[in-house]
Amino acid sequence: MRRDRSGRTVLRGSTLVSAPFTLVGLVCLAVCAYSVTWSVASAPAPTTGGWWTAAASGAVGLLALGAARGCRVVLEDDHVRDQVAFITVWSGKVSGVRTVRVRRGPWRTFELELLDGTRRVLLGVGPVQFPSSLQPDARERDMCTIDRLGLRMGA
Repeated sequence: MRRDRSGRTVLRGSTLVSAPFTLVGLVCLAVCAYSVTWSVASAPAPTTGGWWTAAASGAVGLLALGAARGCRVVLEDDHVRDQVAFITVWSGKVSGVRTVRVRRGPWRTFELELLDGTRRVLLGVGPVQFPSSLQPDARERDMCTIDRLGLRMGA
């Protein structure tokens, strides 16, 4: 959680969307490092293919890690914005949320139940995941995140 100068709060965490971005970013940066090493090792015979591969995989890796950083929930006064890769996928008022639940399953998520009865899954931030969800304080950490969002826990 981070509070910036404008008074808004930014929540980030490992989510269903940010984890694949992180994985792709790390793999692409590893390919970049391998390509640079290969190109430097074959220095007497210049290989432009290795340098192009390094540049392309490095650029894709940095973009993927930037997109993972952009998976967040931004809180401003009574307003919540759910963002994936810095793109807002849902926006609404905190007062328009009836309850929030932790959805169970292979990848746990926060599910908002709105006053009109619809349900939204927050993609920008999520509860603690396996294996941390097995620890005794996992529920308290989930509740702490829900409190930071300014929401009420449902049944």
